[in-house]
Amino acid sequence: MKCIIASPVACYPSAAGNAERVRQLHACLENLGYEVHFVLCPIQAMSTQLNEPAMKQIFGDRFHHLDNHPRPLQNALINFKRRYYHRIHKTGWLFDFMLSDGYVSRQSCQTFNQLVNDIEPDLILLVYGFMSPLLKHLNNRCKVLVDAQDKFSYRNRGIRQAGSEGYWLSLLPWQERYLLSQSDIVLAIQEQEGQYFKRLLATTPAEVVTLDILVAPDQPEATPSKNPVIGFLASGNQHNTEGLQRFIAQVWPSLLAQCPHAVLKVAGSVTKNITTDADNVELVGWVDDLKTFYQQCRLIINPCETGSGLKIKTIEAVGFGIPVVSTPCGAAGVEFLLPEENVQDLISPAFTHRCLTLLRDEDEAHQQANLCFQRLHQRVKHNRALLASLLQDS
Repeated sequence: MKCIIASPVACYPSAAGNAERVRQLHACLENLGYEVHFVLCPIQAMSTQLNEPAMKQIFGDRFHHLDNHPRPLQNALINFKRRYYHRIHKTGWLFDFMLSDGYVSRQSCQTFNQLVNDIEPDLILLVYGFMSPLLKHLNNRCKVLVDAQDKFSYRNRGIRQAGSEGYWLSLLPWQERYLLSQSDIVLAIQEQEGQYFKRLLATTPAEVVTLDILVAPDQPEATPSKNPVIGFLASGNQHNTEGLQRFIAQVWPSLLAQCPHAVLKVAGSVTKNITTDADNVELVGWVDDLKTFYQQCRLIINPCETGSGLKIKTIEAVGFGIPVVSTPCGAAGVEFLLPEENVQDLISPAFTHRCLTLLRDEDEAHQQANLCFQRLHQRVKHNRALLASLLQDS
């Protein structure tokens, strides 16, 4: 059996949450017996740094890189919004407008059609509904799944209502319906979004299934460090940047006052957006060796207070064997995975207290890491059986 994954993000190494989700899907499909071909169709607003040798090491000649660019009108809209951001970002109808199929060029669609003709896949998996335009001119149609990853309806409006700023990919509900309805099955990444997509697609043939966690290692690759180090590994999107900035400004001083030897170690492209003179904060940038990073941490934080989707890096930390302290937003979709006391509002004494407890008590950190890892395995077993059933029915 053959499968094509068409994605705007590469997945090796998986230094961002969306990339880790794609890596999990790839591993799961290979485990089910699929020969997986990977088509990278970059979208600048989503795409992380590309390590092409790493992708070719995994996929060989089954890795295909499309030279994709936004369509001219969409590109003009992007440039207009960037140029006049401070004048129009609160004018919702103007600032939020985009073309639903504007991020995939006609040339990319033609090239993808040729690849489908050559490969003759049994299954196409699109990562994000934004990849749906690739299906427009296919001569040979097979089963199509869309891994939605996030809810994009009124996304910028939600960011503004949360008191944040920034320009994100955002859709009107009818646009999201159109993109997702091009598939046979929509995979939601968490239950709340799954329920939303079911309502959104109620009048279409598309089936909606929630699949959150798909892959877990047999054993943790790391254990909580003996050193009092808090880690944060994330991409440079607005949600991660703002959450980290608030943590450093409003939580870190109190933590450091009570635990003077504590260190905050930040990795990933989020470091490009951060400048700080706070004590004991290390900005390590891009990391290729995730195991080494996690081995250096006693605990991981997720300080995000806005955003949707499943927080893949939270799951990744648990899979590596490191406990996580998170905001409710950062735990969205994985509430079943984390202990209740580890999910607290960022600007609250309880968040600081949980971090301090794990920094001071290494045994507690190990116990929590083991408990969460067991929960992770139980969820993966259930979800992989569900995915196998879906593909068998196809």
